[in-house]
Amino acid sequence: MSKIGRLGRYLEVIEKLSIDRATISSQELAALVGATPSTVRQDFHTHLDKKGKSRVGYEVALLRSTLLKLLGMDKENHVVVLGSGKLGRALAGYREFGRRNIRFRAFFDNAGDKVGKEVDGAPVYHISKLKDFLRIHTEVKLAIVAVPAETAQEVASFAEDCGIEAFWNFSPVLLEFKGDVVVRNEYIGESLYHLIYQMKNREMKGDSNMELMICVGSSCHLKGSEDVVKILKQLMEKENLNRNVTLKGSFCMGNCSDSGVTVHWGDDLFKTTPEDAQEFFYKTLLPSLKLAG
Repeated sequence: MSKIGRLGRYLEVIEKLSIDRATISSQELAALVGATPSTVRQDFHTHLDKKGKSRVGYEVALLRSTLLKLLGMDKENHVVVLGSGKLGRALAGYREFGRRNIRFRAFFDNAGDKVGKEVDGAPVYHISKLKDFLRIHTEVKLAIVAVPAETAQEVASFAEDCGIEAFWNFSPVLLEFKGDVVVRNEYIGESLYHLIYQMKNREMKGDSNMELMICVGSSCHLKGSEDVVKILKQLMEKENLNRNVTLKGSFCMGNCSDSGVTVHWGDDLFKTTPEDAQEFFYKTLLPSLKLAG
């Protein structure tokens, strides 16, 4: 899990605490989000400049307000949805968005039978009206792309030309943009494919010579690959997983542009850092490593 992803998880956990809860320890918070206490402390020290008080923990109210501000959830974020089909309607119907100050202002579609209707109180306009809408509603900067693959690029390019600055893409294509926009791609089914793959790999339980490869090329070396190797090796010894799993170094795996050190396991490439290596091991690698051990 990325650091920003963890900060979001911390906020979700804090929001669900009892209203009269005054403090929370790093140990309790770590257990609730699936991290380690040291990771929690490091995240708060690095991103929030917050230190817990010994035997007391973190002040819940202060932590909540700080996380809300850091994640941009302390004010309203206005969103339009490109596509008013089942996926677009389902996303707009997710009630947690409302609790996070996310406001769905309108839907845009090119289907005549959908234009002029409403989805959860938000109007559905023809896609050609997007530019006029944004000229009036200047607070809208983000669009959710929920259209079929064959029209996704055309729609996204048009939205960029209209002034959209950030895209949350649910279409199964990698979108290209001319300008400096922010993009987050969500590939629906990816987690399911990974789960099915892990189920299939149960048949490999008795296999030997499984390889866990860490990139030690120049780029990853500068990002701390030597420390990652040491940490993962120590954790594998601690968990007694060295019998059938071999830890190896590898030269460049062609994944240098992303942050972190590249790790190859099975058919997947992962990224981690010396600071996140322990959490990466226990949350990502250990379940499948145990199957191979």
